Amino acid sequence: MGFLDKLKEWFGGGSSSTTSAAGEVAGQTTSTISAMADHSAGGNDDLPVSRVGGDIPPNEGDGGTTGVKITVNGKKTAAEVEDRLLLVDYLREERHLTGTHVGCDTSQCGACVVHVDGKAVKSCTMLAVQASGSEVTTIEGIKDGDLHPMQIAFHENHGLQCGFCTPGMIMSGIDMVNRLGPKLDESTIRAELEGNICRCTGYHNIVKSIQAGASNMKPAPKRKAAAKPKAKAKPKAKSKAKA
Repeated sequence: MGFLDKLKEWFGGGSSSTTSAAGEVAGQTTSTISAMADHSAGGNDDLPVSRVGGDIPPNEGDGGTTGVKITVNGKKTAAEVEDRLLLVDYLREERHLTGTHVGCDTSQCGACVVHVDGKAVKSCTMLAVQASGSEVTTIEGIKDGDLHPMQIAFHENHGLQCGFCTPGMIMSGIDMVNRLGPKLDESTIRAELEGNICRCTGYHNIVKSIQAGASNMKPAPKRKAAAKPKAKAKPKAKSKAKA
């Protein structure tokens, strides 16, 4: 039994409309298989490249490149990157630090939060070239010994389920303590987590985890302000010699 005959059987085998529908499906399937075979054999280079989000034509040069120098987790890094490259993609693709997650691509979920010069930033909203000359800390760089106190608190208080949002939650929690101090109440934490989305939990254990981590964190070292150049002393006027 041929493929078309099999389709006729599946769709009821009788009416002309069913036969027509089956024929159309069979025709589309055959043409798709034929096109795929041609492409794999090098016979059709114009087929679109399949990527996440649909079929997108191949790149034909989208812009220039710029050299960046970024200190990531205490290590100096340098690379030539596309001007359009996001910081999150630089960290994941260039530096292979995949703990920083991409969850929405619309700067809503907070899974990509890192610290740039000591402040929490959603790395999907910042270009890599904008971070050049800065110090960036990711979830991989916060360890204090084995684990950071905030990481331990999330583990002990079961502040996660699937774990996808957890790196961003932890980085945001640390930033809260650095800005507001270790004594955080529930309402403050919930307000501060407005930019972090968890699709699994009711946030209860996340709030408990941040409160516990805050109480165990050491005060963040204050960043040194840039030294102001000293003003040059004015030369003293020479006294006139007495006659």
